[in-house]
Amino acid sequence: MIFIFSVLITFSFFGFGQADLCQYNFTLADLNRSVIIEIISFINGYTAASYLPIDETYIRFWLYTRTSVSGTRLNSIRPAVTVRKTILLIHGWSCNITNDLMPELKAAYLKRYNANIIIVDWSYYAAKNYGETFRYIPSIGNAIAKFLMRLNGLGIFINAIHLVGHSMGAQVSAFTGQSLINNYGKTLYRITGLDPGGPIYSNKPSNERLDETDAFFVDVIHTNGGFFGYLNKCGDVDYYPNCGTFQNGCTFSLTNGTFVDFIVQKIACDHLRSVSYMIESINYNNFKAKKSVLLNQLFCYGDGSDISYMGEDSILKYSKTDYVLNTNPNLCQYNFTLADLNRSVIIEIISLISGYTAGSYLPIDESYIRFWLYTRTSVSGTRLNSIRPAVTVRKTILLIHGWSCNITNDLMLELKAAYLKRYNANIIIVDWSYYAAKNYGETFRYIPSIGNAIAKFLMRLNGLGIFINAIHLVGHSMGAQVSAFTGQSLINNYGKTLYRITGLDPGGPIYSNKPSNERLDETDAFFVDVIHTNGGFLGYLNKCGDVDYYPNCGTFQNGCTSSLTNGTFVDFIVQKIACDHLRSVSYMIESINYNNFKAKKRVLLNQLLCYGDGSDISYMGEDSIFKYSKTNYVLYTNPSSPYSQG
Repeated sequence: MIFIFSVLITFSFFGFGQADLCQYNFTLADLNRSVIIEIISFINGYTAASYLPIDETYIRFWLYTRTSVSGTRLNSIRPAVTVRKTILLIHGWSCNITNDLMPELKAAYLKRYNANIIIVDWSYYAAKNYGETFRYIPSIGNAIAKFLMRLNGLGIFINAIHLVGHSMGAQVSAFTGQSLINNYGKTLYRITGLDPGGPIYSNKPSNERLDETDAFFVDVIHTNGGFFGYLNKCGDVDYYPNCGTFQNGCTFSLTNGTFVDFIVQKIACDHLRSVSYMIESINYNNFKAKKSVLLNQLFCYGDGSDISYMGEDSILKYSKTDYVLNTNPNLCQYNFTLADLNRSVIIEIISLISGYTAGSYLPIDESYIRFWLYTRTSVSGTRLNSIRPAVTVRKTILLIHGWSCNITNDLMLELKAAYLKRYNANIIIVDWSYYAAKNYGETFRYIPSIGNAIAKFLMRLNGLGIFINAIHLVGHSMGAQVSAFTGQSLINNYGKTLYRITGLDPGGPIYSNKPSNERLDETDAFFVDVIHTNGGFLGYLNKCGDVDYYPNCGTFQNGCTSSLTNGTFVDFIVQKIACDHLRSVSYMIESINYNNFKAKKRVLLNQLLCYGDGSDISYMGEDSIFKYSKTNYVLYTNPSSPYSQG
């Protein structure tokens, strides 16, 4: 904190206007007062002084449900709330209910639960100087506790309520919990602290800040500890992603502002990232953390014998523990580098080598294979009950992401949007991210079981009248190999054959030496078409479909370049081939919108040089068809969208 002060004092004589506070890309210009006033206020907060009373009419409560997504302001004295699962969200200092990622957090919860989501608006007091706001926090907690006791009287019991607070909002949650215990003899079910406010609180005893006694279960995500956030353990379970202080992907360019802006924007991004992690955890239970063995602000590692999942699915285990993990800000996106891996490269290499050795495939817990339905009337998606899926009979396409990806990246959302624009169809994205997040060699061993689980789901659709022989699977990378095992399971176990599988640069590592019954091949559906864009590296190089397309000869894609100024030479190579590998999805998306990828039957084909015979033309992508012979086709593309040359 001394470092921050020394930086801020340099600029203490400037005044600023309100702009985008509590959003990413925050700078000093987003403060609505001079920095010197904040510093004086802050110092005052450290001195001994009484906490202040509030006017409770300024603490407001907004209710959101699946049938009222735009929200209704509640009467805090006589709240009209239906008895169901209830979660309160509490924003941070200088924020309000329209920023601090509160709308996104609310939307994620409503997507997952048919619940009451109540956002607490305490922005009147949050807008004051930090040191002054600090003195109001216990009174704000008391006001929320009174409101919760009124809900308790309606049958929404305190011991079932979950509070989720960011920054100083986490400290508000703490005082709410303390007020309920001390004044009413009630204890909250859970408090989740998202990078709890650190300034001033760093030297406070446990009864004047968030700690594990404030609810039955207190879990904490530290993302900017020692700066805007509280660094030390303060929950039953504390998570320290990227060691808890600086977050992967929170960067800033000096060309966009002053050096002070560089520092402030960096730590503001780190601080807010805790909310982003919570949102992602609600949608996908993927933040696997290890019990800390070594933990400081720059270096940490964990013991794999004790695993916990950070975020919504965190649980109170047998001991109060710190957990550490790394995060993936850009994995499965363009511009991927080695820094985006959540584990060391040497571990991945060992895993890959072990995958090449003989060993049994592994069973899975099928509850981790999830299916999200998107239609033109439900573009934001609905999670299906995999046992009793409610799906209308219409054209149906399943999209399957690749290794280390999930349904929000790997271009899955863009692919889904393109399909919905073209067809009034059921687009179902398969979420197998729980297993995709494991080491490559381990993930490889789960693929047949994942294919079996998807085949069972498709048989349930078949029983609804969405017949197997009309279903199209589109899989990228290892997702294409998942598609293959899905097709094989349907044939071998149910005597059914899929209409079509489209393999988008099917995963190559390990699969390169596997027989056809252990990877994608043309027997896995009535029609199998394949787009090879990084064959021989991340993708499978050889022919494996009825029709195989090799844009730009199938290994290196036009426009996939990298700069050595942005990282190491290894990053240069990795970013290049990752771009090549992902480009297959971009081509597929463009082909759905515009049928322009004219390919020629190959006459010469290798990884660097290829040309075709103009007498036999086929269109790569969505409009590919099974012609009179199983053929390889070649074509060249533009370096950027539109990629097709017609």
